Amino acid sequence: MTNDWYGDEWGSSGWTAQRPSDVAGAAAPTTSSLPPEVKTVTVTASFVDDEGNPSGGRIIFDPSVDRLVDPTSGLVIRLRERAVKLVNGTATIILIATDNTSLSPTGFTYTVRGVVDGQTQQPYDIALPSGTPTVNLAGLIPAPSSTGTVNISAVQAVNNDSGPYVTLTAAKVGADVAGAAADAQTAAAADATSKVAAHVSATDPHGDRADAVTKYTPLTDVRLTNARTPTAHATTHASGGSDPVTPAAIGALTQTAADGRYPLLTDSRLTDARTPTPHASTHASNGSDPVTPAAIGALTQTGADGRYPLKANLPFNVKDYGAKGDNTTDDTSAIQAALTAASSAGGGAVYLPAATYKISSALSVDNSTIIQGDGMNVSVIRQTSTTADCLTMTDKRYIVIRDLQLKGPSSGTGRGINFKFSASPLANLNLVNLIVQNFGSDGVHLETPITSSVTNVRSQSNGGHGFFQNSGTSVTYQSCYANGNTGNGFEVDAVNYQAYNACGSDSNTIGYSVNGSSAVVFNGCGSEVCQVGFKVLGASANISMLVCKVQTESSIAFWVTGNSTFSFLLGCREANPSGATAAIQVDAGSQATVINPQNTTANNFAAGTANLFQSTNLEVHSSGNSVTRVSRGATANTGRYTLQTANSDKWTMQLNSDSTDNWHLTDLAHTLDALVAVNQAVQPNLGLLTGAGAGSYGSGVGVVFIANASTVPSTNPAGGGLLYVDQGALKFRGSNGTVTTIAPA
Repeated sequence: MTNDWYGDEWGSSGWTAQRPSDVAGAAAPTTSSLPPEVKTVTVTASFVDDEGNPSGGRIIFDPSVDRLVDPTSGLVIRLRERAVKLVNGTATIILIATDNTSLSPTGFTYTVRGVVDGQTQQPYDIALPSGTPTVNLAGLIPAPSSTGTVNISAVQAVNNDSGPYVTLTAAKVGADVAGAAADAQTAAAADATSKVAAHVSATDPHGDRADAVTKYTPLTDVRLTNARTPTAHATTHASGGSDPVTPAAIGALTQTAADGRYPLLTDSRLTDARTPTPHASTHASNGSDPVTPAAIGALTQTGADGRYPLKANLPFNVKDYGAKGDNTTDDTSAIQAALTAASSAGGGAVYLPAATYKISSALSVDNSTIIQGDGMNVSVIRQTSTTADCLTMTDKRYIVIRDLQLKGPSSGTGRGINFKFSASPLANLNLVNLIVQNFGSDGVHLETPITSSVTNVRSQSNGGHGFFQNSGTSVTYQSCYANGNTGNGFEVDAVNYQAYNACGSDSNTIGYSVNGSSAVVFNGCGSEVCQVGFKVLGASANISMLVCKVQTESSIAFWVTGNSTFSFLLGCREANPSGATAAIQVDAGSQATVINPQNTTANNFAAGTANLFQSTNLEVHSSGNSVTRVSRGATANTGRYTLQTANSDKWTMQLNSDSTDNWHLTDLAHTLDALVAVNQAVQPNLGLLTGAGAGSYGSGVGVVFIANASTVPSTNPAGGGLLYVDQGALKFRGSNGTVTTIAPA
């Protein structure tokens, strides 16, 4: 019985379908679609960011079952998770409906998760009934209906109801569908408001106002109600320079026995006279004393006072130069003014407090400048021009940009960071804790940087490359992330001796492209949902990929091409390929050493291009086939060198498992020894043409054994003679047919 297959084997469809054919030997159909009785649903999705710009990223649909079976026809459909990339904020995917009645189980679900604009989405489950052949992902998120009924999938039991779906009605959960409780609450609130208003407007709501008026008289003493004006200084002073302060002088009430309105206080602490501080020896014309910083002990900000910095030494705050940070006002001139002030001062820190700053042209950065925000999610520079970069400079040095977000208009030709080379390398650049997104071209574009670092920078949803570097040396990229860029995640062109550590590249065209570069190392870097994970081309040399991982690639995980040499792959892994053609591919003219890879898709090595070290062997490959292998022998602690033809073992030199440490040259096609070197304490013995045996040496040491010929020669040799043993006799047959017995048996 033959098998008819529908769909390419784990291709872009995300399923494979197989069922038995009724006709033995029938050819498999050429169509790659599902059988017509299997219903599908087209799911669309659309995402935008807070500014209404199209989002980047990927959405993953993971079925809750790994296969569907039709018991009647024998059809078997294997399922696996699917990932779809957002292009201009939208994605479309075709999935098998979850309620195909002919397939079992029915009522399964898909778990939806993913990453959008660099943010991981909360996973949730959806059902895809075939009655709705096209749905939008947003409409599948569970939400209550206006009738008070909610359908919840995969519930075991609620209020004694069970099944794949349980209907919760208003009556079952005690819901107030008619809104009676809300109406009663509204009426009660209105009644309370009316009663409070009536109480406030009543003349005597408590019935005691008239009685209070007859018993208490309002206070009318002018001394209590009138404002007081302090008395001016005395025209003359006592000899000590002080003025007496009397109750009369300041309009105070006196507590005398005759003043019966208030009880007399006799506490000496309250009644003792106080002597005011002496006045200054001179007065202003209006009778006041001047107050100076020295008189009150205040600190002054002078150059000699090193305890506190002058404002001139504090960061150049863009808001001091007129920036509003309201996401509406054009702050280009204000921010540039702060940058210019720092430049005029010989360098300094330009500070952008938490806010969103709208700009309309590029900001120019000078030497020895620090641009500092309050955080990559709170201090945002938003470029509105589709042609202008955000931050730019040429041939500058000693620049730090940190704790900011640079946001573009989602189209055009502008770059987020565009640091250019003309005559002098860009030295000592440090980019730290940044988000660069939504620019029409590259997110981060560096030309000829040296001794610089890029740390914790996310470059996403840009129209060019996430990170682009042309030329330069001694640059380190640490924990950087490229996501959803139209170009490559990391484009590395003509650079020398630099490192990428723990970086990630998702949903780009190529994860890491290394072109014409040398001495570049990738340590623990990864790539997901790109066409190619790592590509080394343009005669690059000494490119190392150490413990790197490529997942869900659609073409090749690791690719060495374009006459690139001395590439080195150690412990690299391919996982969950999506239609990939090779895990590791080395093209003709290139060369790589591969040690202990882990891959799902087969490797493809052109002739003489790769040295492959597995966990138990070393292989040399040609045209995708192993031709030489060094491996462990038949038992532990023994070695074997094997010559192959297209992965097929032919001849081997090895130590066999005969506990003698004898060396064998073996015809593996027939499992026969051509030569055996027998280990001896003083001198080895040599066995020739021993076949399946070990040879017989007559207790000799340092002797040669020649086995009997299986078939003695019967025709004359051309161009030489034949030496052989026949029934124990050593013989020689010459080219004219003469057989000479050299030694009898």
